[in-house]
Amino acid sequence: MSAARHTHSLDGVAAAERSSEPSNVLPLLILVIGLAAATIWFVALPALNKPLRAEPSCEVFVLKSGSTKCVPNPKPGARAVPHKPKPSNRPKH
Repeated sequence: MSAARHTHSLDGVAAAERSSEPSNVLPLLILVIGLAAATIWFVALPALNKPLRAEPSCEVFVLKSGSTKCVPNPKPGARAVPHKPKPSNRPKH
């Protein structure tokens, strides 16, 4: 019977020691919340701020030979320069 009482008294002492120690759960919880906030701030927000579609730098034409040619797009607000018509080789009447 004394062995049973001895075991019971050790459980009471161990329970008392646990309740008097500061809990490590709160600092761990703060650390996890801080890391989650930093992840959202530095990873998710910059990814969402990028434009959804990038404008192409040129317009692609397929030539008769089957190859492609990239013609640069004019800048917004730039005016196209009209080409002079070629003189005709027809005789004038």
